[in-house]
Amino acid sequence: MRRGAVPLANEALALARQTGAPALVATSLLAVGLAVADTDPGQARSCLRQSRELSTEPGYQSALDLVWAAGIAFLINDRAAALELGRRAIRGLQWGGSLRMGFVLHIIAGALATTRPEAAAIIQGAAESYAAASAGSAQLLGSMVTKRWARSALGNSAPRRGHGLGPSPGLHPHPDHPSPQRTPI
Repeated sequence: MRRGAVPLANEALALARQTGAPALVATSLLAVGLAVADTDPGQARSCLRQSRELSTEPGYQSALDLVWAAGIAFLINDRAAALELGRRAIRGLQWGGSLRMGFVLHIIAGALATTRPEAAAIIQGAAESYAAASAGSAQLLGSMVTKRWARSALGNSAPRRGHGLGPSPGLHPHPDHPSPQRTPI
């Protein structure tokens, strides 16, 4: 996260709490969680838990909040939560949000990398087809998840063809979501 993100996220949370609107507080907690996930995973976990509690009480379910929550769970290495929140986000995004869908699929692929590498590679291919709609954003999302995935899932081993890390000509997304033609950058 950017250096100034933590103070801004904390300020947003303070303002949201002043309004007393649970949905706003839940979203602001996710902003704080994302801002601190790399530097303070314990606080990020607490923000995620509090946000989920606030979101389920009144029945408030934002697809974007589920995407953020899945991202936090992935960043703090809570793979089970990343998969569950990712699954819920997919349901919320099924009628739109291709860039967000690509992001969620990247998270799910990363969460599955160590236990189900073949499935992770297929899901990564699908994520690339969704995210290719915006080449710059796809590169940013892919590199963020790929770096984290490589560090946590592959350790010191060298990546192999078909590993699901980044573009791979051997990966084919689901036939309902064919990969668009890519242009070299």
